[in-house]
Amino acid sequence: MSHPLLRAWYATSYGGIAMLPFMALLLVSSGLSEGEAAALLALTPVGLLVGGPLWAWVADRTGRRGWILRGAAALAAAGGALILVSDSVTGLGAGLLLFALATAPISPLSDALTVQLLRGDVGAYGAIRSFGSVGFLGAVVVGGAVGGLGTRAPLVLPVALLVARAALAWALPSPATAGATGVRPALPASKRLRWLLVAIFLHGIGLATYDTLFTLHLDHLHLPSWVAGVAMGTGVASEWVLLTRGRAVLARVGAGPLLVIALAAGLPRWALTGLSGQAWVMIATQSLHGLQFGAFWLAAVSIFSEAAPEGQENQTQALLTAVAFGAAYLASTGMNAALLSLGGTRTLFLSMTALSLAATLIALAVQRERGPR
Repeated sequence: MSHPLLRAWYATSYGGIAMLPFMALLLVSSGLSEGEAAALLALTPVGLLVGGPLWAWVADRTGRRGWILRGAAALAAAGGALILVSDSVTGLGAGLLLFALATAPISPLSDALTVQLLRGDVGAYGAIRSFGSVGFLGAVVVGGAVGGLGTRAPLVLPVALLVARAALAWALPSPATAGATGVRPALPASKRLRWLLVAIFLHGIGLATYDTLFTLHLDHLHLPSWVAGVAMGTGVASEWVLLTRGRAVLARVGAGPLLVIALAAGLPRWALTGLSGQAWVMIATQSLHGLQFGAFWLAAVSIFSEAAPEGQENQTQALLTAVAFGAAYLASTGMNAALLSLGGTRTLFLSMTALSLAATLIALAVQRERGPR
């Protein structure tokens, strides 16, 4: 098993999805309204919500996870290429639909594969997954630098990385997996996991709001454009640091308490983002992204990997991804539209503080009920 190969896989995977922050501008410049562009961009979380669990069920049922990853990587590259070269709204929509559906199973199947290869060592998984953060940040920085060359220029590197990932898929190890004996898709069997999914859903709404509306918030505060780049770069850097230290953090804290800490990090982060108008505060508070995403993802993957029934490892990880980045992102769309109409972006981020409080209390109650690990 080659760690460099897995690192390259994650770097190209998350570098490839760095096309998404630039898609709205491309769609609007192609003649769509902002609302129509937002509706097309919603295809990605819809794909995660529907396609991720479906393909994960197929992977568990057939034991052919490797072939599904190869096919999905190839189709995602084809979708990205179609977006890059298409001059019509129809072509852009078709490319985005193909990209969304093909991308859906890659994250959960990749995570399940990596954890299996590492024999359940989620701390080591975090160090490998951190290369996804590096790939994403690098592609976004390059995209921002070449943005002045045209709306398609920022997509060139991400599409190239998608093509590279499609080639890497053929070299990925494909350990044998036992197909599930039943036909029913995996669902959380315990009350504990069901409540944790509720907390993760609420937490995911905050992450979605940050991903989609943080730059708009800074614009409303009349802050210089460089603040967004430095703030988001600070967030990704802190995420990388925490993921690379994942083994030590998990060993010292434990997955359950770490999840509570990660959810609680949203309280100061969203409160300060909503209350302050200072550039240095916007930058400093985004360092909490390391806890809010890096620690959250390490803890969640650890908990769900441990809880996965034999033969349903892919489905269990897909369920986590579908809730955190599928259902939560879709819910944030309607919720944020209503909040923006009521009070602007300050009200929006202060509302995320309330959701973080609810998520933290739920996770804390679950942890107390379970007791120390």
